[in-house]
Amino acid sequence: MAISGLSNHGMLHRWTHVHNDALGVELYIDGQAILKDPGTYCYTALPERRKYFRSTSAHNVPMIGTEEQNRDLGGSLGLFNLRREARIQLVHADENRLTVSLKYRRNHIIRDVQICADAIQITDYADEVLQSVYHSEALISDAYGYLKNWKAAIAPVEVSGG
Repeated sequence: MAISGLSNHGMLHRWTHVHNDALGVELYIDGQAILKDPGTYCYTALPERRKYFRSTSAHNVPMIGTEEQNRDLGGSLGLFNLRREARIQLVHADENRLTVSLKYRRNHIIRDVQICADAIQITDYADEVLQSVYHSEALISDAYGYLKNWKAAIAPVEVSGG
């Protein structure tokens, strides 16, 4: 299991390849993808596709309305650069639980991931109406410029929020 946004905080980059996937979850069980990142697709040939594959709604993340975690700069610069608005903080971590906080603009979301004996429970909390997005079927791009339909080997069963 991987939670997006917790690593590379010190990485110096211009946010040209960053996606709006903070708190995104990728989950594999016995080598089978259950929750999968959508990939990149392409950068410039199809700007709307580029924006979709980088968007919050394309990832397995909690969302408030249709707001992007980081807004783009607009125009051609928006294809490659995002404003640095999302801030992530590790709240708790042990061998069975991970709790992470995400703040952007007026939004504050907490994602709690707990590994139980017979399940992995992901619970999202926010002060506003929250939509937890999990794609068990999606159009993904495993390689640059390549699209394919993907379906999880096992669909997530329960989605909870607070």
